[in-house]
Amino acid sequence: MDISTHAAIQRETLTTDGRLYQQADLRNSLFNEVNADLTSRCENSFDLAALVALHAVTVLFERSSHPDLEIFRIFEEAISILTEKMTTSFKRFRARGFRDKATDYDPAVRTTNIRAKHKREGALAEKQNRENTSALLELRDIEDELKTLQRLFGAQKAAINDMIERYKSWSSAGSMGNALGFLDQAIRKLDEYLLHTKKMIESVQSTRDDFDKLLQMVQRQAQVDEVRLARLQADLASAQSRSVMIFTVF
Repeated sequence: MDISTHAAIQRETLTTDGRLYQQADLRNSLFNEVNADLTSRCENSFDLAALVALHAVTVLFERSSHPDLEIFRIFEEAISILTEKMTTSFKRFRARGFRDKATDYDPAVRTTNIRAKHKREGALAEKQNRENTSALLELRDIEDELKTLQRLFGAQKAAINDMIERYKSWSSAGSMGNALGFLDQAIRKLDEYLLHTKKMIESVQSTRDDFDKLLQMVQRQAQVDEVRLARLQADLASAQSRSVMIFTVF
């Protein structure tokens, strides 16, 4: 059974839709496969309905070649970039801790402008905190989007399982042709998508938790820095007082 231009799916691809829409167009995908691939010809309406369900599941994830439509790759790259940012932020935080410990025991530092140094460090820490917070918000957005996909795949799987049950109950009344094969293939694809999405959600949650821990450590470090600044200022004031006293005595 061929699909003509007057088939039930009437939405035509317009030139104004652009290449992305044309690649993800369900009607074009069905038309091209049914009329070009002899192995996918539909023998009856059950086959056609099952093929429509299969293409509705896979047209965006399997049948498009444009890089902007590679949904899973886009998510994976975004997660990878944010994970790298998190690793860099941890290394920067650790390096700053080593520098602070070194300057605590450097006598020359005690005569410098401590407040100016603290101000510079505070400005740098504030910038890094903004970057870390922005990355954390991006991760939460990605997690929400992945969970939306997860719910979509779950709803599609439930609908196709319902179709399979109905087709099996009707199979005694007439031939199902290739219908059950199309539906089984759709279920396998959805299981792959659900597993892939679950792994990405777990990766996002792990990176998000690491960012949360980093922000907590940065906050605690800021409190420690305030105490350290107060101690250094007190030590400097005490040293200046002793200098004045010695000058006065002698």
